[in-house]
Amino acid sequence: MISRLGKLDTLSGNLCRDSVPIARVKGVGWAEELVVRKKESHCHGRVAGERRYIHRGLLVVLVAWLFPLYPPRLAAEISAMSIAEELVAVGPRSTGSAAHAQALQRVREALAPLTLAEVRVVGGASEEPLATFEAVLPGRGGGEILLTAHLDTVAHSPGALDDASGCAVAIAALHDLARTPLSHSVRLLLFDGEELGLQGSRSWLNELDAERRADILAVINLEMVGARGARGRRPVVVPLPAQGPRGGQRRPPGWLVHAVLRGLDTVGWPAAVADRRHSIASQLLLRVGYPARGADSQPFVRVRIPAIVLTDLSLWEDKGAGHSAADGVERLDPARLERWTTATAAIVRRLDALAGRPRGEEEYLVLAGRVWLRRDIYWVGFALWVLLLLVERRRWQGSVAGARRRVSLFRFSFLAAALVAPSLAMVLLYPMGALTLLPRGGLRWQRGKLAVGLLPIAGLLLVCLLALLRGTLAWWSPPVVSLTLIGVALATGGALLLRAGPAAE
Repeated sequence: MISRLGKLDTLSGNLCRDSVPIARVKGVGWAEELVVRKKESHCHGRVAGERRYIHRGLLVVLVAWLFPLYPPRLAAEISAMSIAEELVAVGPRSTGSAAHAQALQRVREALAPLTLAEVRVVGGASEEPLATFEAVLPGRGGGEILLTAHLDTVAHSPGALDDASGCAVAIAALHDLARTPLSHSVRLLLFDGEELGLQGSRSWLNELDAERRADILAVINLEMVGARGARGRRPVVVPLPAQGPRGGQRRPPGWLVHAVLRGLDTVGWPAAVADRRHSIASQLLLRVGYPARGADSQPFVRVRIPAIVLTDLSLWEDKGAGHSAADGVERLDPARLERWTTATAAIVRRLDALAGRPRGEEEYLVLAGRVWLRRDIYWVGFALWVLLLLVERRRWQGSVAGARRRVSLFRFSFLAAALVAPSLAMVLLYPMGALTLLPRGGLRWQRGKLAVGLLPIAGLLLVCLLALLRGTLAWWSPPVVSLTLIGVALATGGALLLRAGPAAE
């Protein structure tokens, strides 16, 4: 009996697994055959049910693939190049023209797939009929990040590079940013009247009260990006200064420059600051004068709202055909525009991770890919000053009172310049301080050290002269106190280098 039940269980199991026919199994009576047939019917029903579930699952997968609820890329057909072509096709977009009105309509159509707030065209207090386009991609929290460019052109230029490219990248970046939730709202501003002296950005900013200004985390201004001639080159981050309401120079804060550089690094696109080939000289130039080329970031910097310019144009490069009829779409590189779109979205997401504005620090220098803030430069200067104190005290021990006074004057002026103007002192003065630590040597050696020590200040003066002659610099507004302290320190340091002094080596 046990063997017959075992054979029955084996038969029923085979029926569920392999559908073995009963006729092939011997030694089973009619009662057992009835039980097996019932189990066979049950197993076949279960198998059919499983097949129905599989078919339904495959049908769901097929429908989801054909009609996705969330497409892989929102409005994938929107590209920066296609937007730029649409804007250029309407012709020169001078302020108040019919082509400018058509361009505004093209912008609305490009943004139609997105869910935006405050989509409008605003005017402003100006002699010209300004029409600035504005739209907001809402965030989950408070605060705003402004993404800006200018839509207008000069009267005879189609304005592909200047600045349909910036408008197109800003719009395409907004499409990219809409794919993921953001903490800050992103406000798109396509200014009018930029070619008339930044009238659109000035007018829009004048309408904001102090509370709304405080809500702005940062401003990213896109100016002449995606240039075909810049293929293979690094992008340029330009911290353009502006003159404050009561005079004096104001600059974008160091934390914003750092955030932009790190945002570009995340997409594998390291940037140059101010100029690709002469970054240090150009940064110093921006500290002692005002460039002739303006941008919509400057009205914001003037009232201490962090703002910076992203461009393909170095400080020493002119606009070329930017203000001519030759500024057509052939000057744009589609691949570079797409890269700018990705980079701009990455920068905004980097800024979105901040809870608010960090402390604004305008004394900084970008050197070797790193933003050296005031405290970093202070530490370098203080360490060098301590070495000067120790070495010169030993070297000039036993000297006459006049020599010791010169040494004290050099140390004092060095420390004062390092505290008052750390950025300028790091480039212009620190090399002289390091040279005074070297062995004194003969007269030729001393003169060589003096020439090397004075080379940075001579180079800065030459750069300023060339910038004025080329029109790169609109006017020179040097920080008198800072340069005076640096000049005194250089003079006393040079005197120490040429003076033989006691033999203390």
